[in-house]
Amino acid sequence: MALLTGGALARSRFPGWLAAIFSSIYGIFTLGWQLSLTLDPALLWRERALNLWGRVRVLAEQLAQGEPSQDALMFVLLMGALYWALGSLMAWAALRQRAFWLAVIPTGLVLLIESYFYFGPARLDLFLAAYVFLALLLAVWFDYSRKRERWHALRARVSAEVLLQMARAGLLGSLLLVGLAWAIPASAQSPAAARAWQQLSQPLQRARERVGNAFSSLRAPVLVVSDFYDDVLEIDAGVEPADVVVMLVRPDKPAPSGGRFYWRARAYNHYERGAWSTDLGVVRPFNPAEGDLPLPPYAQREEIEVVVEPQVSALRVLYVPAQPLWVDRSAEARLLPDEEGRALDVMVLAARGVVYRGERYAARASVAAPSAAGLRAAGEHYPDWVLQNYLQVPASISQETRDLAREITEGLETPYDKTLAITTWLRRNIRYSRVTETPPQDQDPVDWILHDYRVGFCNYYASAEVIMLRTLGIPARLAVGYARGTYLGEEGVYEVRGEDAHAWPEVFFPGFGWVEFEPTVSQPPLIRPEDLAEGGLGEGGAGGGQGGAETPEDRLRDTLQLDEPAPTGAGAGSGSLGPLAWLLAVLLPMAAGALWWFLQDLRARERFAGWALKGFGALGIEPPRVIVYWSHAAKSPAAGFYVAWSTWMACLGLPLTRAQTPSERLALFCEVLPAAAAPARELVAAYEAERFGGRSAEGTHMRATWRALRPLLLRAWLRACWERLTKRHRRVPRMVGERAVVR
Repeated sequence: MALLTGGALARSRFPGWLAAIFSSIYGIFTLGWQLSLTLDPALLWRERALNLWGRVRVLAEQLAQGEPSQDALMFVLLMGALYWALGSLMAWAALRQRAFWLAVIPTGLVLLIESYFYFGPARLDLFLAAYVFLALLLAVWFDYSRKRERWHALRARVSAEVLLQMARAGLLGSLLLVGLAWAIPASAQSPAAARAWQQLSQPLQRARERVGNAFSSLRAPVLVVSDFYDDVLEIDAGVEPADVVVMLVRPDKPAPSGGRFYWRARAYNHYERGAWSTDLGVVRPFNPAEGDLPLPPYAQREEIEVVVEPQVSALRVLYVPAQPLWVDRSAEARLLPDEEGRALDVMVLAARGVVYRGERYAARASVAAPSAAGLRAAGEHYPDWVLQNYLQVPASISQETRDLAREITEGLETPYDKTLAITTWLRRNIRYSRVTETPPQDQDPVDWILHDYRVGFCNYYASAEVIMLRTLGIPARLAVGYARGTYLGEEGVYEVRGEDAHAWPEVFFPGFGWVEFEPTVSQPPLIRPEDLAEGGLGEGGAGGGQGGAETPEDRLRDTLQLDEPAPTGAGAGSGSLGPLAWLLAVLLPMAAGALWWFLQDLRARERFAGWALKGFGALGIEPPRVIVYWSHAAKSPAAGFYVAWSTWMACLGLPLTRAQTPSERLALFCEVLPAAAAPARELVAAYEAERFGGRSAEGTHMRATWRALRPLLLRAWLRACWERLTKRHRRVPRMVGERAVVR
């Protein structure tokens, strides 16, 4: 497609810069279209484009900072963009500019670099050999085309069999050269050449390591998916979580009064031997086009939609607020169905694929915002599916724990008051610490934390509350995911970090569904507005909260979700290039110095030009003009400056032929650029005297003449470029046969 696009643009009347813009637009559309087909088909095209752009932005950040990328699709994107650019350039250079080297060398270098970097089983050297063979055939065709134009200009009669003879010779020569190129290095090994190549390839080795690190996932056996919670949650020793940003969550509205945002991943119903798991429900596919999950309607809940942007490599489990209703991804939902197949409860939603960093997904959920009075009046008429699945208590729970639950709730009548009492007791009597000891093997972790250790983190707090509530006949379960995180007021998003990983209890109330409670001291208390006047929740235990005791005003601010914007400082600096910047800073001046020395050393240029001319002559290919210039310039200043002047004439668009004499070229030049006629006459006169009279010109005088002529040529070339950009065409003589016409 790139070749077809470049060929069509080459045959059009568009100038080069406009054709490049059109080719870029077509390439972006084609690559975006093809790559979007690999994304979730349930997404709208707008969402696919946004997700793809987000992944490209993440790739740019990772390449700039030298971080590894696990998004293999971005490697496909880079290769697609590279091949599109090469294909368009090849077609344009071959058909519009008739520039053989520009059409062949860029793609050849890419194939050579790929062969060098690649260590897989594919024989990329065979592709390179085929490319060299086809490039040689293309060189034969270019040479024939130029000769045919020259013959036509000179009105020479040439046999029609010349093309066949040149094609036969080119085919045999190409096969011979490619065969020798692949056979000779295998039979002739030079230690000096190996050392020279090692020195030259050191920058390539460093670039190779950097690129290899960026796309390390292409060699990895599996993709690293950052799902913090698995199917089983062990109640074990606590450790400090990784302090990294996990996701950004943007809700469409604040959390309702009396509720709070929790980004839930899973809900567990079964507890045994210090581990939580889910032993109910079935896994069913979810198609967002079919609408919301058919969950029962509950009172005093509010539907809220959020947009989640993962900041880790990839996610599979989808984090959603409270009770999920819908996501814009094809997913698999573990749910508990009723007899008619409708969903009664949803435990987890997992994407069929993964959600990469840079992508985003939208979710809609039902957030509980009940009043204390409503929960007190909910009663205890629980559905059968709730009683059957959310009252299990293992035999390992001691009688002492059961007695403690009854002691805490003594005299209280409603499940809500009992839940509130247990929540308050845990906040006052269990000290918070993220780093804890390992529970003993001969004791249940819940018993150990309540009666012996009295130190724990969210997993212990939530587990203890769920188990104590179940001993009282109150259905409860353990939910895990992340707390709401830090609210960035200017951006309107919650920044959720690894340290926000959290577990909390959910209690079922008839008519209201699952309602969250917060016994963990590290989180602010979750209280309903009516409880504030009644002093429902006390302060957290010593050393457990964030900032110690809270005033009623603090609690009310937290309950009403009046989050303060996070302070924004200058700490978020951008990543630097690091070693690559130092490498470029050292290599670029060295390369510039070496190039300057080479251009100034006539002997070095003469040797190089001689070798190059012999090589091109052996291949039967017309050498580049710069090689011819170096060859002549090394022999005599007059010849070198004459060739340089002729090269500038070609850049100015003046038609040059091999049949022109120096005087004819001078007349053509003076007609188009009369301001530079005087130094041009001196240069041509010196060249004619040297070439035809045998008198060598003085090098100092020739360099002074060239210094006077070169600025005039540069200004004329810049003026011509500006006129081409502004679509003002100069009337330039064009040689046809022996007559000069005007185009």
